[in-house]
Amino acid sequence: EIGAVAGTADINGLETCRRVFHDYLRARLKDISQDVSFFGVESIEELPYIDHIGPHSGLYERRLYYHSTRFKFVLTAMYYGQITRAAERVFPEVYTYCNFSPHPPMFGQQMNHSDWFTLTRELGANTAWGEGWASGGGWGFVGHEVVSYYGAWVECAARRHNQPSGFYIVGTMGGADKKMFSLVARGIDQIYLYAWGPRYIGAEGSNFWSENKNIYYEIARGTHALGPADEIIAEGNRRQSRVALLYNRSHEIWNGAYGGLQSDRLLTFMALTHAHIPTDIILEEDLSDESLAQYKVLYLQGFNLGRKHLAAVRRWVEKGGTLIGVAGTAIRDTYNNPTDEAEKLFGAKQQLAGTSKGGWHPQALPKHEPIDSLKLKSSDLTPDLTLDVIGIKANLQPTTGKSVGTFSDGTCGAALNTIGQGKTLLLGITPGHIYKGKSGGSSRYSLDLRPLIALPAERTLGEQDVTYSEPQTEICRFDHKTGIAITLSNFAHFQEPKERDVELTVKTDRKITRVTSSLKGSLEWSREGGSVKVKLKSPQPVDVVVLRAGP
Repeated sequence: EIGAVAGTADINGLETCRRVFHDYLRARLKDISQDVSFFGVESIEELPYIDHIGPHSGLYERRLYYHSTRFKFVLTAMYYGQITRAAERVFPEVYTYCNFSPHPPMFGQQMNHSDWFTLTRELGANTAWGEGWASGGGWGFVGHEVVSYYGAWVECAARRHNQPSGFYIVGTMGGADKKMFSLVARGIDQIYLYAWGPRYIGAEGSNFWSENKNIYYEIARGTHALGPADEIIAEGNRRQSRVALLYNRSHEIWNGAYGGLQSDRLLTFMALTHAHIPTDIILEEDLSDESLAQYKVLYLQGFNLGRKHLAAVRRWVEKGGTLIGVAGTAIRDTYNNPTDEAEKLFGAKQQLAGTSKGGWHPQALPKHEPIDSLKLKSSDLTPDLTLDVIGIKANLQPTTGKSVGTFSDGTCGAALNTIGQGKTLLLGITPGHIYKGKSGGSSRYSLDLRPLIALPAERTLGEQDVTYSEPQTEICRFDHKTGIAITLSNFAHFQEPKERDVELTVKTDRKITRVTSSLKGSLEWSREGGSVKVKLKSPQPVDVVVLRAGP
């Protein structure tokens, strides 16, 4: 394994880098059970590293380009891995990390020039870290809640080696309390409120909040709300995700930012969060029998996906998984060759039919003009819904699947298929773009279209262990021997500042003796069968409901 080289190799110098590159290629050939003829040569030493190819490249060149592109990030991780190992020898508990600013790749761009996940997954750093500059609305009509999505990236980066994770919360950007809650919900427990000040000692005054009284209030509110539940959150078991959403890096290698799939993924994640469904971000290497076993629902996107990964997904579906794909999903493999594996999986052929015009930043989506309309029929995984289409469009031709939606010309726009014990749904649209769409007003989203994304997960998962009457609120459950804590972060606080009567339902057979709000004291509650129902006011904007358990 090439990762084993990271701790021992001196990778300074061109010759050493070339040797490591060839070792990397040998390891990849072993992974796919191929010999060097896979690259069209007789010796691995004949192969150069290539960083670009033309539009008419051949098969061997495309294969080499793909692995070269992945290698540059592994090489970077190996370089920093040497520094990390040296630091650990002197300071065994040292943290090494890189805090990436997420704005460029998160809003319609790509991560292809700086693969954050590889740095930790290949042990270049021993800690996954994020940096939260999200403001109330300048981050693309998703505001502070984008930190939840970014936190899921950090969690993904740390998952392979169970590494620690942390986050800077930039206080001057506001929403420190909501950001704390989003990070706690992702299991991120090292949170640095960056940076107190005073302003004149820093390079940039915007980084320091010592003279901003509003920040003190937000920080106090967040920490005070978490305080009564500290033991439960720190020592208890966090609610685990049974839904996964793929971050497809192969799509970016071949297509860059085409189609705005970064924004579609972000907004799909937000729709699931608004539906109170915890969702993990996973990578292509996580599409394996072992990794997929913990999930019941998987959302795929991206034009390129490896054949072995699709094979693992198919086995997972056959065992009972629910798979949702969007326009163009897996129509080509990782070497940009057309493939019919997705057709067999979804039971439908796909023909890309273009995209709506405009920028892919979420703020730009309301300016897109619809390129069609889609009428969905009620089925196991689709609601009865008619919607305007923006984003990417693909016409579908069902084979083993059945049509559950049509575009305005009668062409199939959604196909449902059954494989073994599981189901697949292919949408000829990018639903995240549509969820944001032309929404305006208080919600910033088309909340009536949320079932377009969330219904397949809701139907597959059945009754959740926590249900809450308000959308646009992120919730997380923690279970401990002393009780249960439910964190609530109201993303719609700025748009709907008035308190509303809401209801929280928690499934538990444990004996509950008292229910309290961290910020509002004792709450009205009742036992109904295997659940506890709690009445409270909508948090402004955060709160923690604590159910104390007794003997």
